[in-house]
Amino acid sequence: MQVMGPDGEIDTTLPVLVSVPLPMPVGGDEMGFFAFPEEGTSVVVCFAYGLLHKPYIQTILPHGLTLPKVPKGDQVWQHSDAVQQRVDADGNWLRKTDGKIQDQAIEREVDAMTNTESFQNHTRTVDDHSTESVGG
Repeated sequence: MQVMGPDGEIDTTLPVLVSVPLPMPVGGDEMGFFAFPEEGTSVVVCFAYGLLHKPYIQTILPHGLTLPKVPKGDQVWQHSDAVQQRVDADGNWLRKTDGKIQDQAIEREVDAMTNTESFQNHTRTVDDHSTESVGG
């Protein structure tokens, strides 16, 4: 990481910073939400306890970046326009990707008033037993 001055130019009198930790909105051992900023992205670098050998990225600045549209009250977690998860002001969720979604769990439970599914193809494998109950 190269430090820039207030004019936006790289300050060659300062050393290149390496292995600078990412910002974390939550954390703990083996916990957190991580993503490296794209090369050329502006960030705010701080120094823990004022120590120059303890730099960390405090936040990523949006200057010069194109950002997704976020209507008032919505929240967006977006990798690209084709890959995103969002919740609107009414609490409705959208999750989409042009890739694969894979869920892994010991137990999975889905509870909904209405369920509609559409597929191009569908394969189901049941290793032991399958029970379906239809009421009313």
